Amino acid sequence: MTVANVATKVENNVLKGANVAKAVEAKSVVLGAVEGVVGLYAPKGENLLANKAYAVVNGAAAVNGLKFVFGEATGVEGVEVETENAKAVYYDLSGRRVANPTKGIYVVNGKKVYVK
Repeated sequence: MTVANVATKVENNVLKGANVAKAVEAKSVVLGAVEGVVGLYAPKGENLLANKAYAVVNGAAAVNGLKFVFGEATGVEGVEVETENAKAVYYDLSGRRVANPTKGIYVVNGKKVYVK
């Protein structure tokens, strides 16, 4: 089996990248962080540093910045702990669940076990 790296072409993307330092285009905003807030901001100076992302905002008035505001962070509400009396679930080495394990190597609770 051959696996190839295939990138999907993104259409209508205004975000560009600069691999080398270059002069800032008119009406550009640069991807960065100001006081810890990520967003697109007016560039400082006349040159864009290498390996930076930017966008040209056509038809817009002077842009000072566009902040990326994310909602409240979510997390794990609770954790279910398996008791020792719970029946072990066996998986083969391909990751398939096995109802009745026979002789061989299986994965149980994240560890490899050998069934005689």
